[in-house]
Amino acid sequence: MFNDIWAGGVVFADDGTGDPDQVGYVEGGWNVPTVEPPDGALHGITISASSWIGLDGLPIVPTDILQAGVDADVTLEANGVTFELFKPWFEWFPPRSHFIIDKNNPDRVLALPGDTFFCTIYYPPHFKVRIIQNIGAWIFISNLDQGWAGHFVVDLTTVRRRIRPFFNCADWIVERLAITNPNFPELARFDDVTFRACNALTSKGATLTAGRADKINHGRQREGHCISRATGCPRKHGPGGIWREVRVGDVAGHDARLAHA
Repeated sequence: MFNDIWAGGVVFADDGTGDPDQVGYVEGGWNVPTVEPPDGALHGITISASSWIGLDGLPIVPTDILQAGVDADVTLEANGVTFELFKPWFEWFPPRSHFIIDKNNPDRVLALPGDTFFCTIYYPPHFKVRIIQNIGAWIFISNLDQGWAGHFVVDLTTVRRRIRPFFNCADWIVERLAITNPNFPELARFDDVTFRACNALTSKGATLTAGRADKINHGRQREGHCISRATGCPRKHGPGGIWREVRVGDVAGHDARLAHA
């Protein structure tokens, strides 16, 4: 399967009975990759490889995503020097991301290449939990190497939700972002990102793992362009040898122009 903007694993709650189920919890850990400008990158254009986990509504509500992750941005300056920036964030898309900072030390760098992040996202309504005021979701994200963690409550009023979303899948993704040029988002070259402990829970109590996930490649299948590729990791975990990992790899030598060919 191919997608125009991202690669990774997507697992659906549908149990095949025709009775719709919903996903209300997702978790996963992953490594922050190093990034480089792809071949053909223009000077002054910021290019990203954003790694994140989330709850999604594909294909019912494809624009409603509750997610958290780390942006790995790289800019090629006119003198040939590259500038990298790594930013943890969370959001209930489509409103803008909330970038995470240390309020006591705003200049502190909270993410670096090689750091291991772990995140859990919980949407209580799918478990028929009584909601306090307008609380919509809880997000917990931590940098295991730096030893910090953040807990965030997403208020329904801040995202102006008129109806409650229907999250029917969980995602573990590496995505290209539109930063400098919103019309032509490009994907940075990046080291493999391995999502571990990829688990999700449904409203009916079913546990979903990466072993059931659809592996999505980033590119255009008809033109034969593949920019990044997702695979299940050969190492197995848990009872019965269940896969709980998804690996997303950069296709060697991909050209920036392929992202918007």
